Amino acid sequence: MRSPSNVDGAPVLGLAVVPHQRAISGEGTHVDSTVGERRLPPHGSQCRNWKAHDTAGETGMMPSFDEVADEYDCVRPDHPGGIYDALGPIAGTVVLEGGAGTGIATRALLGRGASVIAFDIGTVLLRRAIEHTPGLRAVVADGARLPFRDGCADLICFAQSWHWIDESRRVPESARVLRPGGRWAGWWSH
Repeated sequence: MRSPSNVDGAPVLGLAVVPHQRAISGEGTHVDSTVGERRLPPHGSQCRNWKAHDTAGETGMMPSFDEVADEYDCVRPDHPGGIYDALGPIAGTVVLEGGAGTGIATRALLGRGASVIAFDIGTVLLRRAIEHTPGLRAVVADGARLPFRDGCADLICFAQSWHWIDESRRVPESARVLRPGGRWAGWWSH
C-alpha cells in the first residue's frame, strides 16, 4: 500500500504548485487554500449557460472552468458506479486524478479506499473540491506537465477531462508517472 504524504519532497496539503522542474510555474508558488464562507448552490438549482474559459492560447495549459465554478458544481452529474467497478479493486492504491474539478470522481475514488491526489489547473475548482472533501490532497497541475515523480502512481484517471489536455504530451506524461504495471483510465458521459 502506498500513501504518499508528499510529492517530490513537497507536502500535498491544500493547494500547491509543487516545486519540480516540470511544475506549471516552475516557481514552486504556494496557493492559499483557505476558503471563505461562500455557500454552494444546491444541485438542481437554476444554472445559466456556461463554457470553459480556454486558457490554452494564453498559457499553453489546458482550459480552466474556474470562471464558472458555481455552474460547474451544480450541473456536473455523478458518474455511474459501474465505471468505478470497471477499475477493479483500488483500495490502498495511489491514484492521480486529472482534471479533478470540484471532486466528483475524487470522492468516489476515495470512497473505494484509494489514496487520491487530485490535480487540476483551476484553483477555484480545487478549492471547491476541498470544501466538499476536507483533507483532500490537491495540486495545481496541467495533465501535459505533471509535477509528479516518475513511477509514483498505480492509476492515473481522467473523468471527462482527457480531451482538454495537449495531445502531444498527455500520453507520455501519463505513462511517465505510472509505476510498472500501472493503469490509465478515462471516461466521459454524453
